Amino acid sequence: MNLRLAAVIVMTGAIVGSAVAARAQADKEETAVTPPPAATATNEAQPPAATTAPAATPATEPGKEQTPDAEPATPPDPNVDRILRLAEEAGKKIDRLAADFDYDEYETLLDDREFYEGRIIYRKPNRIFMEFTSGAKQSFRFDGRVFVDDRPQQKVRHIYVMRKPTEPEVEDLDVDKVPFPLPFGQQRDKVLRTFDVKYVGKEALGPWAGTSKRAKATDKTECEKLTLIPKPHSPMAKDYQRMEFWVNGESGLPAQVRMIDKSDRILTVRFSNLETGEKIDAPDRIFEEQPLPSGWDRFMHE
Repeated sequence: MNLRLAAVIVMTGAIVGSAVAARAQADKEETAVTPPPAATATNEAQPPAATTAPAATPATEPGKEQTPDAEPATPPDPNVDRILRLAEEAGKKIDRLAADFDYDEYETLLDDREFYEGRIIYRKPNRIFMEFTSGAKQSFRFDGRVFVDDRPQQKVRHIYVMRKPTEPEVEDLDVDKVPFPLPFGQQRDKVLRTFDVKYVGKEALGPWAGTSKRAKATDKTECEKLTLIPKPHSPMAKDYQRMEFWVNGESGLPAQVRMIDKSDRILTVRFSNLETGEKIDAPDRIFEEQPLPSGWDRFMHE
């Protein structure tokens, strides 16, 4: 689920933010992450574990520059440009953000559906805490260098080292270089370099399919909807067919994100009770690795 939530957590990042700075030199020095061991089978319903490690920028072959696509021009649809700029401007104003979320995973081939509830806290430029408050209560923490994936039902912790102690932290939550996709903190140009973006139109979110009380009532908030198709060069293209974003047309903040992966699995995340500003309690400790509970196993991926 790291990649999916990468999509959930780029979820808001791909749309909201100007918190992403250019990191060309740092990108060249990044290396791929080792995939985690297979998850232990359990009978309890829980958020699915990732089938691959958090996304990392591929290492550049010595003496050979990677050739990114040309700088994106103004998109042909002015609505795409307008919404991406609105979201980017909204991101500039966000220092910290907290929200509840409802998570819907639909396996189309098996006609099987699971719903979960959770909470996310983001602090600029790169701190993330995310937990599922239903099911097995899996949690994720990122402190700028290390990504921690706790799975209480399995009593397992996976640690992914995105930056070594001698290296600088990840500067920002870039759309295709973080452990999970987040809809907070992305620049318009980077979105256009990573995706082909289409404006769908104005659309209300409508009723939530699950039983969540906070998402049960029909949401009549009018949003601006975009469809994002990963470009062939993007790491996102390996796992996803497309993504869909519903952006609040007034605030520029994300209201809902949907991801369709290569297996036709549909992941939908809806945000509610969204708050921003200094009133949010977001000390360093909540983003850092916690003491390992007794009886747990800890796996390192460097």
